[in-house]
Amino acid sequence: MSKRRKHKIDEILNYLEKQELQNNTVRNAVTENISFFRNSYSILSFYKWLCTKAPEIKPENLLELMDIDSASPYDTELISSLAATERKLFPGLINPIVKRIFRLIACENAGLIASIGSGAMEVERQVISKLLRSGNDKPVVFIGIDISASSHNFAKQNLASIKSELTIIEIKELDDTSLQSVLNERKSLYTVILCNNDVFSLDKYFSESRFDLAYNCFFKHHVTAVDSEKIDNILKKHSKKVIEYDGVKNNFNSFIQSLFVWGKPVLLSGTVFSNLRYKKKSEIKSTNTDFSIKTYWMKGTHMKEFNAPLIPETTKI
Repeated sequence: MSKRRKHKIDEILNYLEKQELQNNTVRNAVTENISFFRNSYSILSFYKWLCTKAPEIKPENLLELMDIDSASPYDTELISSLAATERKLFPGLINPIVKRIFRLIACENAGLIASIGSGAMEVERQVISKLLRSGNDKPVVFIGIDISASSHNFAKQNLASIKSELTIIEIKELDDTSLQSVLNERKSLYTVILCNNDVFSLDKYFSESRFDLAYNCFFKHHVTAVDSEKIDNILKKHSKKVIEYDGVKNNFNSFIQSLFVWGKPVLLSGTVFSNLRYKKKSEIKSTNTDFSIKTYWMKGTHMKEFNAPLIPETTKI
């Protein structure tokens, strides 16, 4: 094990041990994180923990570093590491959602798109890059809804690589009026609006069916089943289409994905605890007929779309 990796784990454990003493509300979750990191020094002890201890953790204690502490010092590190992983050609982790949004813009003229829990906006970066290569001439506005200031800061850095035809605007609380002002005054083909709206209060800010598409990517596993349903209902009210893109609980992927991020303890933690929180394929599927769903086994993900059938993968643009 490298000295750098050991030093990082030591540092995280020191932080967690302080949290265990100070944060009574999530103490049990912190204890589980401490156990995880203590077993992450060697790959043998890690896989032993993954096979024997991880399955016994109660769902309410499967919290990631960012879930334990909203002011986590590892917030930016996790966001940047995840964005770097999403950028990789293999396994092409976010390719399905990028392709789907591209198709909606190109085939169905989706021009106003909201991302819930937008993070580094790597999906938007890839969609805009794809649109630029395709010669798209339709104006598109992407709205990044995230209460985290560090997420918005990293999104601005991440999108900076797109030098042409992009304007980034920050509005603390976006509403119908301020959104319309942006639409009326936009000067670029692509506009990104970064805002801090609370997803549970969208009724306060926006009229019904305001967005062409509202989607979330690797976000829903952070919330409870009750809140997940609330979010679905809110988004279906304010958007013509709603897409959820998240992981699928799969033991094979849990083992394999851990190897890919082994050198980055913070990302390893996020990967493992996310995998433990994902729903199984059978749990994601439902007798509810108002959505279509597709799973991607190699990526360990699923895409659920409400209110509209999926455009076949073979559709040409």
